[in-house]
Amino acid sequence: RDKKIWKLGCVKTLRNSHSNAVNDEVHSMFGLPAIGTLGFFERIPVVLIFGMEADFSFSANYPSKRAKLELSDKKATYSLFETLESKFNGDIFPVTGKERDTVREPQLALLARFLRGKINIHSRQLSFWPYYSFDAIPIEFISNMYEEFFHYEKDEKREHETPGIDGRTKKGKAGTYYTPQRLVEFVLDEVLPWEGTNTNVRILDPACGSGIFLVEAYRRLVSHWRQAHPEATRPDFNTLKGLVTDNLYGVDDNPQAICIASFSLSLAMCDYLEPRYVWANVTFPPLRGRNLWARDFFGFVESPPPRLDPFDLVIGNPPWESDLSGDAERYLRQRQLPIGDKQIAQAFLWAAPELCRDGGKLSLVAPSKGLLFNASGPNREFRKEFLGKYKVNTIVNFASLRRTLFAKAVGPAAPITYEPTQPPDDHSIVYCCPKPMNSPEDGWHYVIENHDVCRIPWRKAIEHDNIWKTAMWGGPRDWEVVSSLAELPSLCQVVTERHWVDGEGFIVGKGEEPAKWLTGRPYVAPDALEPFVMNEACLPPLAQENFYRMAKRKREIFKGPHILVGQSPKAGAGFVAALLEGDAVFNHSILGISAQRDDIGRLGAVCVALAANVCTYFAMMTSSRWLVERDELDKGEIMRFALPSSLREGSLEISLDQLKEATRDKQARTRLIQLMSKAYELSAADQVVINDAVTYTLDYFRLGANSQAAKPADCRILRKYGLVFSRILQGSFGQDRECDLPMCFYVGHGPLVALQVSLSQDSVHRGVEFCQTDEELSRVLASMDRALLEERSTGVYVRRDVHVYCNGDDKVLITKRNQRRLWTQSAAMRDADEVYADIMRAWGEGAWR
Repeated sequence: RDKKIWKLGCVKTLRNSHSNAVNDEVHSMFGLPAIGTLGFFERIPVVLIFGMEADFSFSANYPSKRAKLELSDKKATYSLFETLESKFNGDIFPVTGKERDTVREPQLALLARFLRGKINIHSRQLSFWPYYSFDAIPIEFISNMYEEFFHYEKDEKREHETPGIDGRTKKGKAGTYYTPQRLVEFVLDEVLPWEGTNTNVRILDPACGSGIFLVEAYRRLVSHWRQAHPEATRPDFNTLKGLVTDNLYGVDDNPQAICIASFSLSLAMCDYLEPRYVWANVTFPPLRGRNLWARDFFGFVESPPPRLDPFDLVIGNPPWESDLSGDAERYLRQRQLPIGDKQIAQAFLWAAPELCRDGGKLSLVAPSKGLLFNASGPNREFRKEFLGKYKVNTIVNFASLRRTLFAKAVGPAAPITYEPTQPPDDHSIVYCCPKPMNSPEDGWHYVIENHDVCRIPWRKAIEHDNIWKTAMWGGPRDWEVVSSLAELPSLCQVVTERHWVDGEGFIVGKGEEPAKWLTGRPYVAPDALEPFVMNEACLPPLAQENFYRMAKRKREIFKGPHILVGQSPKAGAGFVAALLEGDAVFNHSILGISAQRDDIGRLGAVCVALAANVCTYFAMMTSSRWLVERDELDKGEIMRFALPSSLREGSLEISLDQLKEATRDKQARTRLIQLMSKAYELSAADQVVINDAVTYTLDYFRLGANSQAAKPADCRILRKYGLVFSRILQGSFGQDRECDLPMCFYVGHGPLVALQVSLSQDSVHRGVEFCQTDEELSRVLASMDRALLEERSTGVYVRRDVHVYCNGDDKVLITKRNQRRLWTQSAAMRDADEVYADIMRAWGEGAWR
């Protein structure tokens, strides 16, 4: 692993732009763009991979003892390159006349110095180059090398095209530029697992890039061949070649990508052969134009090669850009297919099934925001039509892992597995939302827990926009609470009915327009915003003179009385909103709402409502931005916050003096929050669901292993869990809720807590008891904890909870990890609902008496 990280660092060092004079020299001296020099550089590792075998060919023209590291003789170097071109059948980085004419011996000498470790750039230990053994090169390195060079050039072009604009690019802002190996394996585990004997699986990657999906699929086909031929020691070259030429296909609009995909597949064949045998006996099959096509995928769909049969699997990670090619626009227009934000990944989701056979499967990586959360009209129309046309089996929402899964990506990923057939009415989609552990291991593996997986009926999914976000952080009871809150008056309704004015503040940007009515006014910076009230006399004057946007049409938002709302919630404080009597200006990170002076009490009530858990919970369960790809909400999402009916009616007001007291006295603040929570008129169960989500679920996401949610549950927490579990289950069976079921918690020093619940009405003992685990039970629980964590693929683990039903004794055993977040009162409701459903299902099947 360390060698791989160091080597990728070397590639990044070689490709770094602008600030690095040596890299500028590399690209300018070769007279080619970054992607143009890639073919030249990529041949060098080939020489190093095959070691002495390639050196024999080189030495015939250049007898130096360090031939393969010097490369400073142009004639000898290109003689070797021609040998490589012949060996790889002209498919891999062909030597062009332009390159041969452009490259000079000084450039070769520069490259030789780099390979010898004589160029120390940014204090990197490049002196390790001569000592690295390239016979152990991972094929993913080739993919990463391509991506680094390709997006260097692509980003340079975009900088010149759209300087200073927050544009959506494939690298960083809108998606990812490199598909991590573990995500590739995760996607393929769904449709092409390692276990199997079928080697006749035609596979297409519609945006193959450097071929990382095809290479991983090839490895699995080889594994299938070995399982089908246990008597064979290893497949011969003809078998290896046939597994590629008969099964693996790719399309990409970048010809360089096709070259590298071909190269990667050739190297994958080499993994199963001896280097000396390869150099002496193997000529790799030509793949370009036969298996790999440099074409726009949508043009490829419209006009495929002759006699191209449908595919069994379509896999890959198509681009995520909001930029449609001409062929893509034509394809969508002719078929009248909707997509949101010109997102080309959605166009790929539409087009790919046309090349998949009946009964085949597709598994593609898409940006989760447009696929699941974006509530704009076009995105909603896309979801409605797509989910109704194709049978979606699984969606895995990696939004919570966006910062660890893709090191440089903000846009979250969502692998989607589906079939080219219409779903039956009763079909449900398996929806999985892994969460980070916030531990050092997050960069290498993640754990899918029991409550991270649910089933969503496809018809319900197209009717309710919020269901994906609610299921991401909650369960069925959360959906009921969110649905109830959505029926309450929204902040937008109150603002409209009271004729208040709302809007975001000014934007500086690169603006050149003065606004004297802003400059010099009291200024509230986003990080200076405080809850409830501020010391208005101490606000500094705004020094900025020129602006990009000044909120001209809504100048009233800067006039008092008004409330200023931060668009990012703060831990433990909810959304921060302050009521100001006087005028104040602020930037676009703050939402301002101005009202008439006789509405100042209503403004005060809004301040407190925003600080209560209800609004934080509602944002957590409905926002398409917060906890998905941004750390803030947009204005429209804040304006949709649910408010108490009494606030809308005018019977709930909070004065400025009450707010001032709450800033001085914590107890006064608590009383105001409690008053507001009561004003929502929620049931006790709904209040528990809301408070647990904010106190434990959100806390665990923010702090992980360091959160209160991850600490062991004490007897007080477990007792509350037990009482709630008993009353919910008793109520479900129509029994007396006040007559608690007998139960016993087994708590020790191990990682698990076990709960035994008796369902018998004849039991003498009632209520909650605690038992310390003996040595034998502790060993059993420790062994069970290890068994409950199952590795499903590289770096992907599934952790299960245990429900054991003892029919004869009318007992239920529940075993979970000893963390507070798993033993909350809302968890007790969820577990009681599941136990009731399990028992009723077993009773209906005759398995429970």
